[in-house]
Amino acid sequence: MESETNHDDSDRPTKTLRSSRPDLKVILGSSNSNEKNECIQWYHSQTLASKSKYIDAMLSTPMKEKDDLTISFPDITIGVWERMMLFLDSPIVARQMKARDASELAVFYDKYEFDEGRKLCEVVIIEYMKLTNRMEKKNTLDLDFIIELVDVTHRANMEEAFKVSMGYIWEKLRSSDIRYGRLMFTEENLKKLSPLLKYSVNNRGRIWGPYGIQFTENNLITGSSGWGGEDDLVHFDDEQFAKVHIARSQKQAETLLRQCISHIELSGTSVADGGYECEVDICWDEYAPPHGDRRECTWNGQLVNFVVKYWTDDDFAGWAIVRKYCTGLDEDGNPDWDTEVELKCWTVPYSQNHKWPPRRGWVPADQLARGDPKIEYILHEKIV
Repeated sequence: MESETNHDDSDRPTKTLRSSRPDLKVILGSSNSNEKNECIQWYHSQTLASKSKYIDAMLSTPMKEKDDLTISFPDITIGVWERMMLFLDSPIVARQMKARDASELAVFYDKYEFDEGRKLCEVVIIEYMKLTNRMEKKNTLDLDFIIELVDVTHRANMEEAFKVSMGYIWEKLRSSDIRYGRLMFTEENLKKLSPLLKYSVNNRGRIWGPYGIQFTENNLITGSSGWGGEDDLVHFDDEQFAKVHIARSQKQAETLLRQCISHIELSGTSVADGGYECEVDICWDEYAPPHGDRRECTWNGQLVNFVVKYWTDDDFAGWAIVRKYCTGLDEDGNPDWDTEVELKCWTVPYSQNHKWPPRRGWVPADQLARGDPKIEYILHEKIV
């Protein structure tokens, strides 16, 4: 699309032998309030109106002067506008649109009725959501971005993309899968999803089992001890829903852990493989080798041993395979446990709500971490 950028409309491009003079002034906003809060571009009105029903309607309104056509988009920066136009004007560039582009442009395309742009974003988002199973297998899933896409499809009125993306969310909320199931969601994730779940009336129903939560358009409802009558129903706001969902999911998982699992077997690391035990009645968050099993190896010049534990710091919360070593010796020449250091070797993203170490999904957290760790749950003999 032919256009010119000017901050002063006195520099408006002039008519040439091959083209008429641009007659539409587009005023764009600025993302930085410290800068001049506008940028001006000139377009041919008929060309731009053919791309946007909003612009076409605006230009159909009588104006004071035929040569003084002006439209303002105060919420669109020059950078966003140029990308919007580029995807509309170039079929080659349109085929290269990524889901990140769609998430940033779709709402503007919809708001100002650039129908072709909105349709393009919808196709891109649907294709991205079809890749979620592959992303799960490769441990490249970005849950925060998927939730962002769900919200975008709702705000940009993309019915088909909303249905597809919400289908994935509902599937995971109902799933007891250890790696990618109901416990993968944080409280913040669930608070963002709650209004979208309520809106998703076609999928209305309990999330899972006897502790399920039923969604209506206006409320979240759960049975405190059953579904015996109206007196047994409790209403939740978005924040309460997030807390209740996680707590009840954890309770169910913890019950399974206590009743069924004797210990875990780690394999695939070449350095930390073997059995690990946990006193679940005392502390659920650390599995160590059986008493007397030192399981030591040399890691980056240090003599270390390993535990599987729930880890929390500023960068990560969830399960980790951790190496431990002492940096000093006591008076007798033995390791001084007051100088003990713990460092992550492998972690499992989205395991922050798990009450037990996930079986799959381990990714390196250290440059020396190799292999493909896997955990197997060893059941109590009475269950086997």
